[in-house]
Order: sequence, then structure tokens, then C-alpha cells
Amino acid sequence: METTSKKKLVIRIILWFIVIVVVAGFTLEYVRTKKVARDSIRIHNLKLVQYFLEDYFLENQTFPVAEGALTAEEGLTSCKIAWNELNQTLTANTGVLLPEDPGQNCTTKPYQYIYRSNGADYKVIATPEKCEWGTDKNILDPARPCTKESGNWAVYSDGAQNW
Repeated sequence: METTSKKKLVIRIILWFIVIVVVAGFTLEYVRTKKVARDSIRIHNLKLVQYFLEDYFLENQTFPVAEGALTAEEGLTSCKIAWNELNQTLTANTGVLLPEDPGQNCTTKPYQYIYRSNGADYKVIATPEKCEWGTDKNILDPARPCTKESGNWAVYSDGAQNW
């Protein structure tokens, strides 16, 4: 009788272990999927901002000027009031809003979009959660290449490539 109860106990422990492993696996996959989804949205958003900038340039022969550095502290970011002004300038006739980063939290950074332009050229950068996911999307920032720790994605005009 005692060996039967020991066998049952061992089976229960094994079953609980299997349940925990399965739940952990689903949780890890869920987290990875969420990161991939946010990075996919970032790619789409960068291309959307690029479209609005190029469209604005066709009508005005200039890009909206924002000369701060391409940093969260100094640049025109999606966390600052100036982003709303840029939004109004670029999308006045469309009723569409410029996107914000899907992971945007303006107090902790780095998930926000940063824009710079001298009027003749522009660059918009974003910090992905996993930089190499953008390798085949033609959005890697040549001035801030992907490494294990960091890197940025960007859309830009030819003259702003190395900003």
C-alpha cells in the first residue's frame, strides 16, 4: 500500500512539474510574441511618418525643421509637445495622427520616436526591443547599428543617413 501511495505522489509531482513547464513555455512565447508585435508596429509607424514627411516635402519643398540632437533629452520626440506641433503640420489635411511608440513611456524612455530635420533632410529614429528583427526591413540606422545591447531603426532622406 505504501508503494502505491508513493507512486501516486511521484506521478502527481511529475504532473505538476509538466503543468508548470507548459505554463512557463506559453508565458515566454506570449512575451516574445508581444515584443515582435510592438516591433512590427514600430516598423509600420516609421514608414507612416516617412510617408507624411515625403508628402509634406512634395507640397512645400522643405521638411519641418527640428534641429535638436537625435537623443531623447535634446531631440523632438513623440513625448514632447513639439511632436503635437509636427503632427498638426504634417497631417493637417488628413485627420490622421502621427503615431506614438507602442511601448512609449515618457518617464523611462527609450521607447519613443525622435525626429530631426534641417529643412532639406530628415531622420526619424526608433529604439526596437530586438534590433535584428528589422534587418530585412531596410530600416536599420547606419549611424546607430544593431549590437547585442542596443541599436536603432530609422527612416531618413539621403543627406541625413549619418546623423
